[in-house]
Amino acid sequence: MFDRGFFISIFDGNLSVVSFVDAKKHILDFVPDRASGKDNVGDNPLVGTARREATRWLKRYGLPESHNITIVRGIGPKKPIDPERLVETIQQFPQARETIRTCKVHFFVDGARRFDLEVREPQLHPSFPAPITIPIPSTLPWHGMRLPASLPPEYPEGELTLCVAARPLHGQALGTWNRIDFRGKGVAVIGWKPIEELALEHPQYGKYLFGRCILPLLVHPDDNYELQGRERLNEGPLSGHSIPLYPVRLTRFSRNSQVNLQARWQRSVVGT
Repeated sequence: MFDRGFFISIFDGNLSVVSFVDAKKHILDFVPDRASGKDNVGDNPLVGTARREATRWLKRYGLPESHNITIVRGIGPKKPIDPERLVETIQQFPQARETIRTCKVHFFVDGARRFDLEVREPQLHPSFPAPITIPIPSTLPWHGMRLPASLPPEYPEGELTLCVAARPLHGQALGTWNRIDFRGKGVAVIGWKPIEELALEHPQYGKYLFGRCILPLLVHPDDNYELQGRERLNEGPLSGHSIPLYPVRLTRFSRNSQVNLQARWQRSVVGT
């Protein structure tokens, strides 16, 4: 969307600026270098107006000038920007969903507040009006051993949440919803796995499923499953063959028949 973008943070008065440093925009690092891009008590030459801009936004929200703030700035748009279309894209973007769910996100155009963002999930099937939550046990089987899936209290047990949509997830929804998004300890998505990797007894119903998984141990510093770019989850024991058959029976009623879905988790919770 932009030729270049910056993530600008002011924390305890120190200014840090991060940007993508590779052509595919997967690798983030401090710019222009670590010395002046991280915890700078002064200004950064690449974003010289960052502190003034931060002060302006803090004042708009009635916050003190010393308050911490993060600004994401795009420079050099590659094409004209349609605000309404951009808002719709952001609301459907997997990396933004958890932030929008847990925070108030406002969209401004030329200094004026235009939209309040909200997540618009696919409509749920009337037979499954609420998400299905599956606790993840503290240990998982792996090559004849028990693999820890939690290290409390810092890395507690996680859970998998599945939703059944009212209709198959086609078009844009198929690419952005027909998957499991994974979180570690925060609200950011650290990776994902497509629903098609589920071993479904009735694969045709896989197009109705979407969900998310919270597993804090995925971001343990000794074995971190987050890849640069936050695309597919990194490979490792927790993303291999750790979970045996965890049956989740989903019953859907139609006019003439009752259809039972048997979803069997044949990989790990991360492999769903």
